[in-house]
Amino acid sequence: LEIFISSSLEFSGLAGITPLKTAGQLTGPADVTGVCRGPLKPKPTLDCLLQADVHGASFSGPAAANPIREITGRIRYDLLAERASIEHLTLQLLEERLTSHGAIILSEPPRLDLAVTGRLDLRGLHGWIPQTEALQAIEGLASLDLTIQGPMVSPQLSGRVELLEGRAQLAGIPQPLERLRGTLVLSEGRIELREISMLLAESPLTLSGTVTEFQTVPRIQAQVRLPDGTLQLSGRWHPDRLVIDAAELALRGSRVQLSGDVSRN
Repeated sequence: LEIFISSSLEFSGLAGITPLKTAGQLTGPADVTGVCRGPLKPKPTLDCLLQADVHGASFSGPAAANPIREITGRIRYDLLAERASIEHLTLQLLEERLTSHGAIILSEPPRLDLAVTGRLDLRGLHGWIPQTEALQAIEGLASLDLTIQGPMVSPQLSGRVELLEGRAQLAGIPQPLERLRGTLVLSEGRIELREISMLLAESPLTLSGTVTEFQTVPRIQAQVRLPDGTLQLSGRWHPDRLVIDAAELALRGSRVQLSGDVSRN
């Protein structure tokens, strides 16, 4: 059997048969060309190679507040390999645009191997990446250069995030961190904080350090530059408090050893 395909389709019509159905809903138009060939006996074994030119599609996740919109580009699909290769896609999350290339392995569950670059409104992350109770809210703009790998429902991120202007609320700290700027370097199980400047209660601070174990109880090792000194600390971020295992505050020639809990109460 050999079949040549040339058609226009609507992705929503494939909702019941695509492996992506467990990860979210894909809607929108595409122009598809390709060929399927293979024997029908003794057992049907078809190998299909398809190319889809996507025009303004959308993808919504089951827990995501904001869908990915305006997906445009070219995807090649190998049926036997269960692999969708992405040559170049542009997409939009809230009002900011990103570009991507790589592959989606359409097994169960679907797996990602993607590179993503562009600008991101941080509010759009909710529901798309694993959440931690230590980070209670985040907003602002960032520039991304990331690799996304692993199961679509819990991917691993690596690469760089440049905070252009952000605001975050952390567990245990009464005031939000405002005017966040600096670089985050992500790797498996680790976030490196490089010269993150901010305002806390209108006081300027600069934070450098690492965060690990952030999907359970995040552990932080950091140095904080204060207007009149520095703070070195090691601690753990619980949902309702920051537990300081050890810290040293150097302030105007004095040094103070600290430990204990910091909470909103």
